[in-house]
Parts: sequence; C-alpha cells; structure tokens
Amino acid sequence: MNVKELAIALVQIPSITDSFHEAKPLNIIRKELNRHNTSYQCIGKAPKQNLVAWIGSGKPVVVLNSHIDVVNAHARMFLPRVSGGKLYGRGAADAKGPLAAM
Repeated sequence: MNVKELAIALVQIPSITDSFHEAKPLNIIRKELNRHNTSYQCIGKAPKQNLVAWIGSGKPVVVLNSHIDVVNAHARMFLPRVSGGKLYGRGAADAKGPLAAM
C-alpha cells in the first residue's frame, strides 16, 4: 500500500472516539508494519490501544506521534474522496493522513 492508499483506507474506518471501531485502523497499520518488517508493540486493550513502532536502535531517538480516533460525523464523511490532488474525509488532515505519511 502506498501512502495515498493507506490514508484512504484509514479514512474509511469510522474510528469514533470511545467506540468499538476506534481500534480498527490498528489492524491496517499492523499489516503495513509487518509488510515492511518493522518492529512494533501494542499496549493496552481494544478499543483503547496504543501502538509503538521503531526502526533501528541507538541515538538519536525521534518520536512521531499521531492518533486514529475521530469525532462522530455523518456517515458520508467516512467516504474518502480525492479532488485536485487532495484527500477529503473525516480524519484526512487530523490525523489519519499524517499517520499514513509516517
């Protein structure tokens, strides 16, 4: 999956805060990390899980932080669309798009 495909896949999931779906994007993220042989650890229990991934070891250490939950919206907001080279949909800018880029 490239960054655009990953961002679209994440936006399609209604990972509304405190809902059962909140942890569903982690399944996609885990698959991508496995595909790239990237080490990671899930902390906590669904739906309140965190995922920590790392590449390499030693210093310097750089932390990239994001989140996958969104506030509730009309169902159509979870239908991603690309227009003019931009991705639109719930969470596209905050923060599923940036997470896909990471």
